[in-house]
Amino acid sequence: MQAGQIIRDADGVRLVFTRDFAVAVERLWQVLTDPELTARWIGRWAGDPASGEVQLWMSAEEGTPAATVTIGVCEAPSVLAVTTSADGSDWPLRLALSAGDDTSSTLTFTHELTEPVDVTSIGPGWEFYLDRLAAVLNGDEVPDDFEKYYPVRASAYA
Repeated sequence: MQAGQIIRDADGVRLVFTRDFAVAVERLWQVLTDPELTARWIGRWAGDPASGEVQLWMSAEEGTPAATVTIGVCEAPSVLAVTTSADGSDWPLRLALSAGDDTSSTLTFTHELTEPVDVTSIGPGWEFYLDRLAAVLNGDEVPDDFEKYYPVRASAYA
């Protein structure tokens, strides 16, 4: 579990996670965007990405309706910027990928927040999903116990 960084500056408030992976950037992009692979770590999605919008059912949020995901930027394999909308809330998210060498890559995941915001549940939630992403990339068992993240990790964001 790796905590995100809360950044407050003239541009607003952002929660930023940086994760290094021992896979090529193309593989990281594939696991972030292929619906069969996203279903293993964050959730299944349906729709035509070329239309600029898809529906996402988050895998660890059973019983919740699909979120509408509006695609703002999609530049394979380097940037994916989306806004998820559910329950009257919009969450702007940016995934920036960079290549290390042929077998390594870095993901910088940024969630733009609006004050007032309580990051104590949002931060552990993204840790949970990013650890699930890492498990898929590493061929490990995908964690499914959110209780190991929240409320346990909430203090890292207080």
